[in-house]
Amino acid sequence: MSGVGSTEPPEAEAPALPVPERETRESVLDLLERVWGERPDRRELEWWFDESPAGPGLLTVERDGERAVGLASLSYLRCRVAGRDQLVAMPLQVATDPAARGKGIFGRLERANEKEAAARGCELGITFPNDASRPIFLERLGWHELWRGRIWVRPPAVRSRRGALRIEALTEGQALGHVYSRHVPGTVPQANGQLADADFLEWRYLRSPRAYRVLGAFDGERLEGLIAWRPSRGRVAVVCHALGEVAQLLRSTGSARPTIALVPRQQRGAFLAAGFLPTPKPIRVLGKKLRPEGSLDGPWQFQLGDFDVF
Repeated sequence: MSGVGSTEPPEAEAPALPVPERETRESVLDLLERVWGERPDRRELEWWFDESPAGPGLLTVERDGERAVGLASLSYLRCRVAGRDQLVAMPLQVATDPAARGKGIFGRLERANEKEAAARGCELGITFPNDASRPIFLERLGWHELWRGRIWVRPPAVRSRRGALRIEALTEGQALGHVYSRHVPGTVPQANGQLADADFLEWRYLRSPRAYRVLGAFDGERLEGLIAWRPSRGRVAVVCHALGEVAQLLRSTGSARPTIALVPRQQRGAFLAAGFLPTPKPIRVLGKKLRPEGSLDGPWQFQLGDFDVF
């Protein structure tokens, strides 16, 4: 997983860190650079792991002397599961120095993170692993497949603002919580899933060092729908979250690139009308009970913005 390994330039100067913490982060960045071949942006790392409304995440490191040789990271999501709001753990980036592989480092670090998350009260974990780490989660760490969805794609399309609603870009400081939480359907997921509320959306998209855009569809002063998208991620654009009335919003996000999305069942008609079609490419999400009282039962729903890589 390489979401916080983006090499996009930061938009804001990173806040000063205490010296020991700065040194820890630098060693993590050094390790990721050795493993990935490029150095992640430190500001993006801090945004994701330090500033989330769900609380700070974990960057757990194994060292050989002063050198970091293994990393397992975890962040927290605020989810609604079986009608109850709860904190859910999400393992993210993992990395092992090539010279230290085959020593069980990832398994040790991941188990330590899961223990810490359970102690914090997390009953469940969910993760979106890559092909390299998926077998370890499934075969050694007791995870199982929770949900599988298909990527939808739209070919390059011309942008259109045609429609009855007024489309406006939303920015930080627009009292999004007051407008959004009162009016837009989708604040609370119909299935088990992340709470895409105003606090989450402002942190995830409006305060991000990445280049996201958030558009709202208004009927007068009433916000009827919202879409968060990334106009450029490599060779594609990404619909990260689509909430409420999105048909006109989807037409307004025309792009010279193909655009990808994970489409909630209730919005498939709008996505089809906007030119999106399902592909065979799957998104596989794994789950695990971290505490005895946890339950993964029931339907789940995810959008691409639930995962750090998008």
